[in-house]
Amino acid sequence: MELPGVNSNSSRNTPEIQKSAEKEGGDPCKIYEMEQVREFASFVSNNKLSVKTKITSQEFQEADRMEGGVSGAMKLRYEGHLKIIKPQVLTKVFSENLKALTSSGKHISHANVSESDDSFAHFPRKELLGWHIARIFALDVPDTELVEIETELGESKYASAQIFLTDAVSMINTKVEPYKIDLNSVILTFLFHLFTENIDGHTGNILLIPYEGEDDEEDLVEYKVIPIDYGLIYPRHDSIYPKEFSLLKKGFFHSFKTKKIHIHRYLKPLVEKLENALNAEFCNLMTSQEKQLYHRNLTGLQRILGGEESSLSLNGFLDTFVAHLMMELKDEH
Repeated sequence: MELPGVNSNSSRNTPEIQKSAEKEGGDPCKIYEMEQVREFASFVSNNKLSVKTKITSQEFQEADRMEGGVSGAMKLRYEGHLKIIKPQVLTKVFSENLKALTSSGKHISHANVSESDDSFAHFPRKELLGWHIARIFALDVPDTELVEIETELGESKYASAQIFLTDAVSMINTKVEPYKIDLNSVILTFLFHLFTENIDGHTGNILLIPYEGEDDEEDLVEYKVIPIDYGLIYPRHDSIYPKEFSLLKKGFFHSFKTKKIHIHRYLKPLVEKLENALNAEFCNLMTSQEKQLYHRNLTGLQRILGGEESSLSLNGFLDTFVAHLMMELKDEH
C-alpha cells in the first residue's frame, strides 16, 4: 500500500492549504497536521495494525517532556513500566519549512519539508517497524508498540511507546574506550543501520547498556550497544544518497572501522531470518516503497554472502554493500 498523503511523487497545492486554513480559522500547519494524522489513521485501519493501548488526554498532559531531540518525546509510566512516548508532532524545522512554502504559493512535497521525505505522521509507525527489524538482527532493543492518544478535541493521534532503559547511557554523554564495548553488538548495530538506511543513526542514538557474557576478542568488555530512534529509517529517496551511509564512516563506528566482519558467521543466519520475516505480521507496517528497499538491501547482503570474501572490515563491508546496490539501481534503470 502506498504511503497516504503528500509524498515525494505527489504534491499539494499550497493555495488549497491556505484556503482550508482560512476556512477553519487556523494556520496552515494545523490544517496540514490534521490531514496527515487522519490519513495515517486510515493506514492503521486498512492495514489492520494492532493498537492495544489508549492513553487519555489527561494522562498524556501529565507526562514528563524529555530534554533534547526534536521528536516531542515524553516519559510516561503505565502498565508498570516507564516508557518513552513519541507522538505525531510537527517539528519546528518541519513547521518553518511548511510555512515558508505556503506563503510563497509553491507546491508542497515532503522532500521540501522533511529530511527523510516522509510524513511526520508515520514516524511512530517507523519506530515500531525499526524495532521489529532490530529484533531480527538479535539486538536487545527495548519493547516498542504503537499506542493511541486521545486529544482534547476527542480525536485520536498515534505514538510509539518504548520502554525506557534506566541503566542505559547515550554514547554522546559518556566516553568509553572501544575495547570496553562488545564488538558483536557493534557489528550488528552497524549492519542494522546499513540495512535500514537509517539517516538518524548518529552517536547520540546509540546507547550503552551493561554487558554480561564473553567477548571474542577482549576480556575487559563492560558494555554492549543498542540503537534507538528509528523514525527516519528507509527514507523516501529514489537512489542511494551519501548521507544515509556517511554516519557509518564517522562518529561512533569510526573507532571500529578496521574490525572484521566474518561474512558467513554474521550474514548466513541474518539473511535466513530476513528472508523468513517477509511473511511475518510486521510486513503490514511497511509501505510498498519500504518493502522494495527491504528486498533490495536483502539482495545486497545475499550477494556479499555469495561472494569470495570470507571477511571484510566495517568500511570495506560498507563500500561493498553500496557497490552492489548501485549495480542493482543501474540494472533497474
